[in-house]
Amino acid sequence: MKKAIEHVLSPKIVPGILQHESSSDLMTAGQERRDRNSGSVESQRKSLDDLLQFMEIVHTKLTTYGGDDIVVKQVIGQMARWMCALALNYMMFRRELCNFEKAIQIKHNVTQIQNWLNAKGLSDCRDHFEPLVQACHLLQSRKDPSNLDTLCGEMTSRLKPRQVVAILQHYDPSDEMEDGLSPEFLVQIQKKLNERAIANNDPIEDKDKLIMLGTYLPPFDTQPFSYSDFPLETLSLPSCLHMQSVCRLV
Repeated sequence: MKKAIEHVLSPKIVPGILQHESSSDLMTAGQERRDRNSGSVESQRKSLDDLLQFMEIVHTKLTTYGGDDIVVKQVIGQMARWMCALALNYMMFRRELCNFEKAIQIKHNVTQIQNWLNAKGLSDCRDHFEPLVQACHLLQSRKDPSNLDTLCGEMTSRLKPRQVVAILQHYDPSDEMEDGLSPEFLVQIQKKLNERAIANNDPIEDKDKLIMLGTYLPPFDTQPFSYSDFPLETLSLPSCLHMQSVCRLV
């Protein structure tokens, strides 16, 4: 995961999920103004395909070399966690990404990845993107005191209080459509989120958590062991893998 996937995957996440433009029809005049310094539109439109192509390569290699379903699911699931974490961490602090139009675009890109997961029989991995999906819903929702229960309810249940506040602090209203968010409103949001955390008995450390763990790699779950009747004594590993010690143990 660290040597073969992370260094290739990481540079594809922001362009593929946050900057990819599926159609010029999605861009308003205000969006074009925000994106005028973001690079070639044509390259942005190819970036999601590039990300999906790399996921396809990883999946094909795992299945071609006989990877068990549990291994494939954990590898692709880890990639999904990395994608959500790095995209959300980047999005929270970029004002040009925290607006209504970008939320539609980002949600569309995430949906394309989730559709790919469904097609591969990995629908359980879709859930790893839920924090990013909820961030998009937050940006698309009505933001006024009468809607506090919705903003701080189930719609943002997978986001930490500080993450919700950070997104709203960087929210950039659509041109001439709405006013900016007042400090008083943000205080109300923070208070409501703290009440939610207490009611849900959330850990105290979650209250101040802001950054998602980016490329953190949790231990793989080896409990669902898949037995193989392959004669291991006939197994030959390429010397370039430097796994001679493993071969001796086998």
